[in-house]
Amino acid sequence: MFDSMIKTVTVRDMGPREGLQSESTIVSMEDKIALIMALRDAGVKHVQVTSFVNPKVVKQFADAEALLEELDHPDDVFYWATVPNMRGLERAAKTHINGISVPISVTDGHNIVNMQRTTARALSDAKKLIAEAKAVNLHVNASISVVYGCPIEGYVPPEKVIDMCKRLQWMGVDALSFGDTTGMANPRQVKQLLSRVMAEFPGMEIITHFHDVRGAGLANVLAAMDAGVSIHDCALCGMGGQPSTKRNLYAYGRLGNICTEDLVSMLEESGVRTGINLFKLIDAARLFEKILGRELPGFVSKAGPVKALWGGGTEYLDYFIETFGYKDVEDAQKTT
Repeated sequence: MFDSMIKTVTVRDMGPREGLQSESTIVSMEDKIALIMALRDAGVKHVQVTSFVNPKVVKQFADAEALLEELDHPDDVFYWATVPNMRGLERAAKTHINGISVPISVTDGHNIVNMQRTTARALSDAKKLIAEAKAVNLHVNASISVVYGCPIEGYVPPEKVIDMCKRLQWMGVDALSFGDTTGMANPRQVKQLLSRVMAEFPGMEIITHFHDVRGAGLANVLAAMDAGVSIHDCALCGMGGQPSTKRNLYAYGRLGNICTEDLVSMLEESGVRTGINLFKLIDAARLFEKILGRELPGFVSKAGPVKALWGGGTEYLDYFIETFGYKDVEDAQKTT
């Protein structure tokens, strides 16, 4: 796996959108912009900044237009937002957003609880939405949920996923992202499905979107890379999950995305280039904690980068030797 692994990847952070959508406390626009700027300062070039959902339903993103109006937008940075319907697209098209994610689930059950529509209706709505988005030159990513398993309907046949992808490709999407929405995937399953996807959709941008509900998220990324996928969604501090207040009736555990800083650390230590400064990314993670006023998930922001610790324990080694000694010294003293 590692000898043939992709050497460069694109990391797409979703912290400012998916990381905030479950938060009951409304984060100020100033704090959101500070968080986005911190991600950019770390070298993150793809950021999901907001969502054009009904502000009465998800109040966290009622400031979507104002945020994009205030947000600096360099040419080398790609901003995208979630757009679930035509009303959201009308709003998004008036901003300088680069692209949109159109959410859709593979199963009827999840489409109904997430978007209040069947899969057939969701595909019909998506067709119109995608056509209008392409007409105004927006990059369109179809964000497909529950591709590895549905918490409501159970097993999802790969053929069902492939069939939906073909429909979305025909509609004109630029990218397909494959969501492990409630953390049901395993590496073998990921490798098998995405190997098939890469073979059947040449030229299409293929993106992973793993939630780390059961601790397999990073392993699943490696499996996806082994299948040839080089674009990966994640969220700062491992935040994220669905906004539904009733999600505990069908999905359990911490529903956050894989953690951006943990992903970057693993990849960089493995010789895979991300273009991201891990030290500055950790600074962004700490800012996120400060904004939300609590400790957030994620390992590397607490443990620190591996290379930063090399040689860092010499002070303790000196203390230990002075206090306790060690066997080699004791053995040497016995023979003299």
